[in-house]
Amino acid sequence: MTTKQRSILLYSLIVLFLIGSAWIVYSFFADATLTITTSDATNSITLQENSPNSHPIDVTQNTKQAVVRVEPGTYTIVVASASTSTRQVVKLSFGERKAVNLNAGIVTTITGNLIPITSLGADAVTASSDHLSFIDRNDANYPLYNVDSSNHVSVLGGSRSFQTIKWGTNSFGIGLVKTGAVDYEIVKIQGQSISNVTLPFKVTGDIGFSVAPDGRWYVSDGHIIYSANGDGSFTKVYSSSDYVRIGSASNQSIEITQQPSGASRPTSIAVLHNDGTKYQIAGELYEAAWSPSGNKLVTSGELTGVFDTQLNKIAQMPDNNVVAPIWIDDNTILYIQGSDIWRYSLDSGKSDKVAAIDPLVGNFSDIRMSDDHAYVYATVDRTGFAITTLDLYRFGLNNQQPTNDSSVAQKLLVVLPSSAPICIANVMNFSATSIVMKRNSTNQDCVNTTKNSIVSSKTLDSASVNVLNFQYLQ
Repeated sequence: MTTKQRSILLYSLIVLFLIGSAWIVYSFFADATLTITTSDATNSITLQENSPNSHPIDVTQNTKQAVVRVEPGTYTIVVASASTSTRQVVKLSFGERKAVNLNAGIVTTITGNLIPITSLGADAVTASSDHLSFIDRNDANYPLYNVDSSNHVSVLGGSRSFQTIKWGTNSFGIGLVKTGAVDYEIVKIQGQSISNVTLPFKVTGDIGFSVAPDGRWYVSDGHIIYSANGDGSFTKVYSSSDYVRIGSASNQSIEITQQPSGASRPTSIAVLHNDGTKYQIAGELYEAAWSPSGNKLVTSGELTGVFDTQLNKIAQMPDNNVVAPIWIDDNTILYIQGSDIWRYSLDSGKSDKVAAIDPLVGNFSDIRMSDDHAYVYATVDRTGFAITTLDLYRFGLNNQQPTNDSSVAQKLLVVLPSSAPICIANVMNFSATSIVMKRNSTNQDCVNTTKNSIVSSKTLDSASVNVLNFQYLQ
């Protein structure tokens, strides 16, 4: 090797050394340091990177604490105990040193404050302190039921087959009714009254509509959005060559998705305000809900997060693709993840598990708030059935205890709904525990048939069954 070659090699090695040293120094100061502390050494600490990449981060936990160096980005911390967990999103910037104290939350379980309400297949639920209304998905005709304060169950709308209902309040909603193999109609529900609505276009099964809390409602044929007027007429408020789907409505705005011709799915979401202004961003969502003030929008899907009325993102939730997000107040959101219900706080950035059900029983499919915001009604899709079978539960947001003995209702849910050749029996536990029966023949005595069925299943003894209230569903 010549002297010149040795010089070039030495120079190259020095340059590589300096570059490597600079990179080490840069990484040391550029990486963020996250210190996570929990109050119980038995709690586990895990970390997930959300952006710029999405993958789990190796964490070495030393009893109650874990210290990890990571690249700048957004991360989700999970602290879990044996029964529950808490999640928090943190954003770490260049060289930041951040300490987070996080503890597992308190969970209500199926054997605790999660109270069974009915084995009737409750969906599209609305509730107040004195009544409960829902579509029965366990019945092939999808009837609409109302339960009053005395626990009496009655049919609303006669033989109508309700496909879905969007409620503005607990006593006002718009429903889609199936009238034939491919025929549908829109109906207005006001208290106990149901009336047909004539639209400016033919109703199809995939019609989009939404109802605001103040009773204003919107409907779309897929390209034109109309606002319903009090006199029964409609006003066109928006049109597009794209396929338009109406989502959630507030008193000031409606959220929509748009799918261009030829696209396989929606490519953008937009907010239309009452004053005619529109804001739009690219992306797809599955569900959305406005906060009580109408100033914030929670979304689930590709665009999971919380947005303002101009679709600026203001918060990133710890979980993606959440189910049935609803608002408790303007800073608190409830949502479903499988067999768990979580509460997310915009103020703290934390998500706490507030309700859980044994996955062997089923998974939550929908949640609705009572009009006084005292209770959450949770629909459960039960496992072990050949067809979709739904139950309804509720739990108190203020840790309220049951107002009546629910242990009997819990036992009855194990064997109900039952379908005998002549009788179908269900439990109703809205304000008391009773058995609701449907007769396939008006001459049959379903009471004794149902009593014998419950006793023979060894769910309850004869004395316990005989004190139950039995009612026929009219």
